[in-house]
Amino acid sequence: MCIRDSSVHSVFEGLALGTCSQTGNFRSVFIAIASHGPIGAFALAVSLVKSSASRTKFWVLALIFCSMCPIGVCVGMVVPSDDVVQGVFQAIAAGTFVYVSVEEILPKELSHASPNKLGKILAYVAGVGFMAGVKVLDT
Repeated sequence: MCIRDSSVHSVFEGLALGTCSQTGNFRSVFIAIASHGPIGAFALAVSLVKSSASRTKFWVLALIFCSMCPIGVCVGMVVPSDDVVQGVFQAIAAGTFVYVSVEEILPKELSHASPNKLGKILAYVAGVGFMAGVKVLDT
């Protein structure tokens, strides 16, 4: 489930990046993707390892996930876009990010059995603050 949701999110991230026509907007979307993409990929890899997936299944799912953002960028580059189209793709990418984090990741990380809840909450707030700062400074 997390692979599917994260892959959908990655496609929309790519679409948001591929439709950017202004340098500042491109930079903001790129920084957003670059700052959380590797962490998300690592989390998915850990999830697959914990699920005892076979090597073949692991690599097939990893390849599928890793190809989603570039596919989205390629599609976004050929889609005729204006500010509305860019805004829609960015909103969907942000919405899928919020959905995956709130429905898939945060409940597991903040469950009763999870250690260091305060540190995890502070890291989450710091990440949100960082991304808000990037957007404010880039406008």
